Amino acid sequence: MYYYGLVDTENEGRKAGEWLNERHVDLVFCHAATYSTSSTVLPVHQICKAPAVFLKLQPTLRLNYDQSTTGEWLAHCGACPVPEFANVFNRAGISFRVVNGVLGLDYTPAISLTDEVTHKRPEAIRAWREIEEWVKAAGVPRTLQHSRFGFLVIRTAVCSICTATLR
Repeated sequence: MYYYGLVDTENEGRKAGEWLNERHVDLVFCHAATYSTSSTVLPVHQICKAPAVFLKLQPTLRLNYDQSTTGEWLAHCGACPVPEFANVFNRAGISFRVVNGVLGLDYTPAISLTDEVTHKRPEAIRAWREIEEWVKAAGVPRTLQHSRFGFLVIRTAVCSICTATLR
């Protein structure tokens, strides 16, 4: 597993795409943790052809609207850019998938104004199961690429009968 870090400009997106290519990644998860424009994400996947999965995981079920600030709203705005990402990827002919749910933290960060403990929520459990399935599936092509298969033919009377029946 590799972690590139924050991509917040088009140029940084290009660097990330090259960096991921150098590591021959099998899958790229893009966590939309806050609002971002598609111009930061598209270059990554124009360069790196590994399958893309957008993680649309909200930190909590709802904002604390009475105490919310611009910073708090932005911290919970992960769902906002995903439709824009989907639109530009569709126009560019790049396939992608989206995992929806809640982040599934077992604590609330000190800076947060809302309760972010969601690890037992069905939305978190389902999302993380789906992420796990993507990780397992991503490894299959590489495993098969390095696999060696043999085929042994044993000719017996039973096999000859089966062969004769199939003809």
